[in-house]
Amino acid sequence: SQHGALKIWASQGEIPGLVLRDLWIESPTFSGIEFDGTYPIRAVVERVQIHQPATWGVILHSHLTGEVTFSFVRIVEAGQGGLLDYSAKERFRLILGEGNSGW
Repeated sequence: SQHGALKIWASQGEIPGLVLRDLWIESPTFSGIEFDGTYPIRAVVERVQIHQPATWGVILHSHLTGEVTFSFVRIVEAGQGGLLDYSAKERFRLILGEGNSGW
């Protein structure tokens, strides 16, 4: 099984108030950031650069609940694209703030 360079996986309980800020992810062999799990995730992702992911910059899995806000997230030269979004809109909210690029 392949995983993102940074995987947030809410498999044992809720993840409230997570902040990912000022990160540089360089040439991950799969995706840059991956969100997965069946418990709610509430996160903010700010000022992150994902450079040359082999597949996707960000992956959102189908059983996610909660919400994640992305601001000033730059995805550069992704192998397949900036975002792979399998999330269910009735359970998960993707919020694209200002300053994102490469999506």
